[in-house]
Amino acid sequence: MDIRRWPLGKIVLGLIAISLAGYYCKELNLGALELLRFIVGTLALWLPLGGWLYLLLRNEVPDRIVRIAFSAGGSYALTTLFYFATATLQCSWLFYSTEVVAVAALIFYAIKHRPDLESLIRATRHFDWVLAVLIAASMVANIPAQNVWRRNAQTGAMIYDGFPDHLYHVGQAYELSRHIPPRQATFRGGSPERAYHNFMHVTTMLVDRYTGQPDMLRAHLVYHYAVIQILMCLLLYSIGKTLAGSRVAGYCALALMYIAVVPAPNLWPVASFMKGVNGVPANDPFPFYYFTVFPHLSSGLDIVTLASPQMYTGIVVLYAGLLGLLIVLERVFRGHQAPLVMFLSALVLATTMRFRIHIALATLPAFVLVTLYLWRTQRQRVFLLAGLSALVVAGLLYLEMRLPIYLQGTSNVRLGYNGLSVSGLNFFRSWPFAPQVHDWLMRAIPQPEAMKWIWEVICVSMFSLLNVIGIPLLAATFVYVMSQRSRRVFAPFNFLVFAAVVTSVGLAIILASDYDSYSVGGQFPFHTRWYLFPFAGVALWRVIHSFQERFSLPVWVWAFLASIVLLGGLLYRIAGPASALSRFDHENSVAIKAEDWQGFAYLREHAAPDSVILTNRLWNPYSFIISGLSGRAAYLELPGNPVDEQAIRLDPRDNRGAIRNELSVAASDDQFCGLLRSTPVTHILEFQDHPYRVHPPDCLTRVWENLERTVIVWKVK
Repeated sequence: MDIRRWPLGKIVLGLIAISLAGYYCKELNLGALELLRFIVGTLALWLPLGGWLYLLLRNEVPDRIVRIAFSAGGSYALTTLFYFATATLQCSWLFYSTEVVAVAALIFYAIKHRPDLESLIRATRHFDWVLAVLIAASMVANIPAQNVWRRNAQTGAMIYDGFPDHLYHVGQAYELSRHIPPRQATFRGGSPERAYHNFMHVTTMLVDRYTGQPDMLRAHLVYHYAVIQILMCLLLYSIGKTLAGSRVAGYCALALMYIAVVPAPNLWPVASFMKGVNGVPANDPFPFYYFTVFPHLSSGLDIVTLASPQMYTGIVVLYAGLLGLLIVLERVFRGHQAPLVMFLSALVLATTMRFRIHIALATLPAFVLVTLYLWRTQRQRVFLLAGLSALVVAGLLYLEMRLPIYLQGTSNVRLGYNGLSVSGLNFFRSWPFAPQVHDWLMRAIPQPEAMKWIWEVICVSMFSLLNVIGIPLLAATFVYVMSQRSRRVFAPFNFLVFAAVVTSVGLAIILASDYDSYSVGGQFPFHTRWYLFPFAGVALWRVIHSFQERFSLPVWVWAFLASIVLLGGLLYRIAGPASALSRFDHENSVAIKAEDWQGFAYLREHAAPDSVILTNRLWNPYSFIISGLSGRAAYLELPGNPVDEQAIRLDPRDNRGAIRNELSVAASDDQFCGLLRSTPVTHILEFQDHPYRVHPPDCLTRVWENLERTVIVWKVK
């Protein structure tokens, strides 16, 4: 193909996309060999199922990009589900065998149907370079969320600037690489793990295994995040395009996620006004939660990329299921069938039970009602079977969470007053005019019980609407639902989305786990914006379309304006001021000295997989340094965490905070050994700035020390 015959616009867009991709790799230190290993590994993991889905869906999903997006999203969710099922049944060999057979069958199909393959290659002449540029720019915009390490040029220390939970998630992935289900809690080694939505960690582990990356943290933040971002872009583009019937709407939906974001205004005066009012303490350590009136950065993207990777992964799976439902509804409206898409959508949404259980509890009931409605109106049993299969798969996943291997009491839930509005979680009361509304209600409702419930409903609802969803997204949703296409074609989809929002708010008010009120109920509101988010791109497209019908601007004018907006948004994301959550991470960074780093490397490479590590240093109370960097379970990290508190309720003698303090002051060999042997500790990572007072040879053996003799690893006999 002669490049000189390409239109100039395609050449320019291609160069821009390649340049952005090169910058992305440079900033994340992705060399050519590592990049090749990453691409080959991820294709080996997801192509077997994704490739067959692409081939099988060619009649039901004629649009190639939409089909790629749905096939890739489906493979992302269902590959993890299949591996988890085989590993739980102790037959993971079946997973790898199936992958090999699927790849061999794809190769055989390509050889046998060579004309189809040549036709597909010829179709690349119509490659969407605009989409490629938007995806590449989105990747660049999200570099700060992936680049969490920096080196101190003077001391050589490695400084971790990421949110502490990333290290916790990495520790989970290390444990799941050894055992599925997990045998012990990573931040409380020797204790059972809680029943947890851990498919995100299983996926990280698979990415690490297939790419051969020895550092799980890099596999998590660089490799896995890159996959999530590409899938998010493809799915948002496809959802926007399907909802509006326009590629431009797809571009808008994609761009609004990462590039053309609306920065949160400076609301520090509001934060200062809130502090000390209505129970908000003056020394509140989480001021970033008050930057949430326009939440595209502060309560939207930043929350998931910087602080909640599980929510980030769950959104990708959610959007894959929603895209499938949109495809089905459009096919039904046109008088066609899409049974395979319907069935796959049901399975994908069912996997949210372990990708992000909050999404499953909010969407699966509404999805089942949608399938019953379609079954009644279309008289096709596939809809009934799809709803039933979603319930069966989700039910089996929940039953797995009830296995006795998990920490007792962590899979139980209760219905009742959750008390989020009066808890120590001050951000639920951070919406505008909350103190005034609370004072007015106190005067208007003298009954304490009624006041308690009314304030809870108002507080959680207003926080969800104003802080999490935000006024701009509410306005965009209104613009979307006013279109005739949205009501005629996608009414069942709209019902599912709005029902998920209402259900999330309702469950936040009345649902909690037996051992913790926040981990389940308290996190529901943060998901509400993501159900409505695809409407933003469609609404923006409708506004642009209406403006164009009225003024008829030339295409080059729109291209120029779009370029200015995208370039400005990208520069703001790269060089603009850090968000409040990013500043919080920087202010609470952790420095690992160069000589200390060797101790973590030794434990990861030489300690037995099921080791439990005790250390005499705490970097800060909220950190998971041992489990995240050594890849081994820690005796205790984050004292007072939900697992620790539940374990102490079950066995009050296993108070690890107290035992650790007693070990630090033990003055005799017998006392030290007696305490140590009552624990599951297998190794001690001791730093010499605060050494233990005794080192009894009867229970400790020195197995490693660094050259400076500032870090020692002891093995417990």
